[in-house]
Amino acid sequence: MPVQVTVASFTLPDQRFHNLATEADSLGYKFVNKFQHRWKHNLSRYDRDGEKLLEISNGNTIVAFGSLCIDPYADDPSIGRVRHIYVMSAFRKLGYGRLLLETLLEGPHPFSRIRLRAGDETASAFYDSIGWVRSNDEDATHEAPL
Repeated sequence: MPVQVTVASFTLPDQRFHNLATEADSLGYKFVNKFQHRWKHNLSRYDRDGEKLLEISNGNTIVAFGSLCIDPYADDPSIGRVRHIYVMSAFRKLGYGRLLLETLLEGPHPFSRIRLRAGDETASAFYDSIGWVRSNDEDATHEAPL
């Protein structure tokens, strides 16, 4: 991982996000555009207790982003959900995904459980490899080992 990598909160609009969003869309990852739409229409701002929206940047480029929020699929505000994890292709397998998840899960936070839904088998294998537990929940594929 390059030395100048930073992990920080961010908000939209952010021109540095454009290349990441364009790549994700071209590769069929529609959740990035959905994230932008929800932000634009003030449907998700990650500003409730325990919620975070983070970027990993390398110079002037956002190379990864992700969020932690109250799980919208659970009727329990103590259940969190990791969402919108995306790492640009050129930066995969370099530890960015792990760094992003570790930073999202850093406490304190109000969540007794944190879940996510892996979008495909590659993502599932990644979460398996870093110790997330497979879930039988209808709305989640994995749960964080808190």
